[in-house]
Amino acid sequence: MKRATSTRFKWPIFKKRIIHGLGDKPINSYADAESVVNNEAVVLDYDLMAEKLGKIPEDVIAHLAAQKLIYKKSHTGNWEPADKYLTGDVGQKLKQAEAAAAARPKDF
Repeated sequence: MKRATSTRFKWPIFKKRIIHGLGDKPINSYADAESVVNNEAVVLDYDLMAEKLGKIPEDVIAHLAAQKLIYKKSHTGNWEPADKYLTGDVGQKLKQAEAAAAARPKDF
């Protein structure tokens, strides 16, 4: 039995990348900035968020906190994304936050 000789076509998937990213996500709000920067830097980089929004870092922090997108950790004073802060032993975190707020009301 003789095989037919033919030129085989190689689909682009075998030669090059065919799926490309969606491009830069437009940043129109503080929530957009938090989402994009958290995905890019994997940390809350307020300087980068401020740069993308044309604001100052303090303004970004104030707006994100007002929108409850970030929370201040009572034992360190650092800010944490809401999805991370509101997981785990939230009862213990609430007790820590209440104690910190009673001890340092200006900070919380």
